[in-house]
Amino acid sequence: MSQEEAVTLVAYLNRAGLVIAMEGQAAVWRDALYGVRFEDAQEAAREMVRAGATKERFATPADLFRAVKKLRGSRIGGRVAPAPPVPLDPAGELLFGRVYLWALGSGASEEDADAVACRRVGVKREALAGPSRNPREIVEAAAAALVDEKRECGGRQEAVVGE
Repeated sequence: MSQEEAVTLVAYLNRAGLVIAMEGQAAVWRDALYGVRFEDAQEAAREMVRAGATKERFATPADLFRAVKKLRGSRIGGRVAPAPPVPLDPAGELLFGRVYLWALGSGASEEDADAVACRRVGVKREALAGPSRNPREIVEAAAAALVDEKRECGGRQEAVVGE
């Protein structure tokens, strides 16, 4: 998080009445939130303001840090990283899983998180041939299969067992 981003956060929380902005305060928040993405901190600050997170005292960097941790945890949910596409040494597997979960916590979809993790460890997951997830394509494929089946039966309708 940059100094300008920390100033933005402190100003936002000040306007919401959760902190009293003082000179040099943004630098303290920047240092305390080292390693926290600004986007996550901004979203967590909005949630703190909406929820009225601190009622009897002013907000601290620790409050925002906990809110970011909770936010990232909710994005990950109970999901676990899939297996890497190729066998890796234990350190590579650990790195793959950590990068995958980091990407999910940052708001990436499962497919994007997998691509980020694959890039980080230097492997590529091959696309599997199979049905599309697009409902329109699934219906069209099923209709085409029924037409083909009807042609194979010589066009005559056959009763289905169990009707």
